[in-house]
Amino acid sequence: MLLIVLSLADVDPQLMMEDDSLVWTSNNVVIVLEHQNEKIPLSYVSETERRHAIPSQAQRHILAGLASVVGGLSAPYEKASHIHERPLVNWLWATGWHPFGPFSNTSQVSQMLQDVALRNTIYARVDSALGRIRETSESVQIFAGEYPKTPLGEPVKGKKNKSSTELWVEKFYKKTNNLPEPFPHELVERLEKYLDNFEEQLVDLSSLLYDHCLQDAHLNCSEILQSSIFTQQ
Repeated sequence: MLLIVLSLADVDPQLMMEDDSLVWTSNNVVIVLEHQNEKIPLSYVSETERRHAIPSQAQRHILAGLASVVGGLSAPYEKASHIHERPLVNWLWATGWHPFGPFSNTSQVSQMLQDVALRNTIYARVDSALGRIRETSESVQIFAGEYPKTPLGEPVKGKKNKSSTELWVEKFYKKTNNLPEPFPHELVERLEKYLDNFEEQLVDLSSLLYDHCLQDAHLNCSEILQSSIFTQQ
């Protein structure tokens, strides 16, 4: 993640970024504009008074950018719309204890939004872990489908109506058959136990999220991600 603060001198006193903002973000970049000019009038009005941006106070905008990029937070007044392909705005939610938008004046994030950021981190790590497990399982499945041979070196022919999604674990560990095994039985058994344990961890994680035990869930998802990385390697 890259944070860039453009602290400028001798610039247009009304210099801002698009949408009357002093911060711009992308997937992994935060750019904040700062200069020592007076407050800039905005096109927003609150209770008949025009709102202003203060370009010399960059802390709030830095926090807003980091909360968006690192914490996965969006402004409370924005709602994603796939139909419109842009965020929809409801300014009734624009005030509050947050650093986003023209109607906020605090450089802090409320506990509720901190919990949302932590929950987003948990979801991201679990999604990454599940992706690694799927990739690992597919790699093993491809290997198991390519290398099992009969004593004469011919491909193993199973049942004619065999499901293409039949897992190698079910085929070579859970089922009793006389097919040659592409992996040592002990290795398959160990991987089977790992997958069972992984499933139990996900069940425990869902319970922690349901009970709003976010700190414990964060530790749990970190262990899940580390375990999936180790298994993939």
